[in-house]
This record gives sequence, structure tokens and C-alpha cells, in this order.
Amino acid sequence: MLDFVLSRRGKPPFNCVRNMITERQPVRPFEQRIPLKLFLCGFLAILVSLTIDELQAQSIPEAERAALISLYESTDGDNWKDNTNWNGPVGTECSWYGVNCSSGTVYYLGLDGNNLNGKIPEAIGNLTQLQSLFLYTNSLSGVIPSEIGNLTQLQNLYLSNNSLSGVIPSEIGNLTQLQNLSIDNNLLSGAIPSEIGNLTQLQRLYLSNNLLSGAIPSEIGNLTQLQYLYLHTNLVSGVIPSEIGNLTLLQKLYLDNNSLSGVIPSEIGNLTLLQKLYLDNNSLSGVIPSGIGNLTQLQRLF
Repeated sequence: MLDFVLSRRGKPPFNCVRNMITERQPVRPFEQRIPLKLFLCGFLAILVSLTIDELQAQSIPEAERAALISLYESTDGDNWKDNTNWNGPVGTECSWYGVNCSSGTVYYLGLDGNNLNGKIPEAIGNLTQLQSLFLYTNSLSGVIPSEIGNLTQLQNLYLSNNSLSGVIPSEIGNLTQLQNLSIDNNLLSGAIPSEIGNLTQLQRLYLSNNLLSGAIPSEIGNLTQLQYLYLHTNLVSGVIPSEIGNLTLLQKLYLDNNSLSGVIPSEIGNLTLLQKLYLDNNSLSGVIPSGIGNLTQLQRLF
């Protein structure tokens, strides 16, 4: 009777109230009851932490930053074709034009055809994790610094089409990971260093159009992975070393326009993959070796 009276007055019975509370306002788990402000603060803290970690991961060693700035200053960086972001704050180096980083260090520097005018600084040797250095087709002058030999991780070194002078530093022999070496079309002089024979991973060697003199070192025969050898248009003298026959992967051999003398070594017949052989404009003598008939892939012979 009481339940009925209460119901008639618009107040549901107690059991109904309890059921309504249970059905309409279920008790939320603890994690659903965290205040919104506390949740947002925690989220922001995580976000800031991740951002700091990311910035730290992108920062490079101070010595590497100093090397990049030294290159900028010594090659008139203000007048480069593209100097986007260069000399920005610490932590931005990996966003500088031509600079690529990995694991907090510079591994790639590509500034070819970018109107660099000046000298390669000695500080370049501080980029010790560099794998590729592309500075070709600029207006670089002066010598190749011996500190280049510190870049022992280097696989690609392209300095061609500049006005570099002086000798090829013997320290270049330290770059035992090098696969491509291009220093052609410069004003380099002196002998080809025998240490070049240490570059046993080398696939392409471009030394043409310089003022190089002296003999071709016999150590050239150590470069058994070599595919392209360009030594043409220099002042190289002496004989073609018989060790050239060790380069059995060679496809292009350009020795023309030098001062080479003596006979063509019979070992040249070992180069069965050779497609182009240029020996013209030298002072070679003797007969053409019969082994040249082994060069069945040959397309051009001068």
C-alpha cells in the first residue's frame, strides 16, 4: 500500500531508485575516473619527453658541427646557390641543405654544383662517420687536405671539376672502404701515391685531366674490384705495369694522352671484360700482344 501511495505522488519506490542508480550511473573503473586535467598533464609530459629525445637524437657532436661551419665559412657559404638552414641553432644541423644524418652523426654531405668558392678546410677530417662526400663541380681551390684520411668510413669521394692543386695526399690510402674516387678535372700534380693500392674496395677511379706525373704505381694491381680506370690526359710516364692484368673486372681503361713508353704488357689479355681500351697519344713501342684477341667484349680500341 505504501509503495502504491509513493508511486502515486510521483516518487518511485526505494527499490526503483536503487535500480535506476545501478542502471543509469554504472561505477566506472579507476582509470576512467582520472580527472581530465591530470590526464592532459600526463600526456603533455610524455609528448615533451619524446620531443626532447628526438632533438637529442638529431644533435650531432660539436666537432662535426664545427667542421660544417668551417666548410661554410671557407667556401663563401653566404653566396652558395642553396644554403637553406645553414648555421642554424644547435640541433638543426641535420636540416641544413645537403646534410644527412643517422644515429646522431653526419653520414652524407652533398654540395655539388652549389657555387662553393674557396678551400676545403682541414676540419673536414672531423666528419669521421661520413660515408659520402660530394663537392664536385664547384670553384674549390687549394690542396686536398691530408685530414681527408681521417674519413675512414668514406665510400664515395667526388671532388672533380674544381681547381684543386698540389699532390694527391698519401693519407688517401687510409680510406679502405672507398668504392668511388673521382678527383678528375682539377690541377693536381705530382705522382700517383702508391698508397692508392690500399683501396681494395674501389670500383671506379677517375684521375684524368690533371697534371699528374711519374709512373703508374705497380700497387694499382691490388685494386681487383676496379671496373673503371681513367688516367688519361695527364703527364704520366714510364711503362704500363704488368700488374694491370690483375684487374680482371675492368670494363674501361683510359690511359691515352700521356707520356707512357715501352711495350703493351701481354697481361692486358687477362682483361676479358674490357669494353673500351684507350692507349693512343703515348710513346708506346713494340708489337701488339696476341693476348689482345682475348678481349671479346671490346667495343673500342684506340
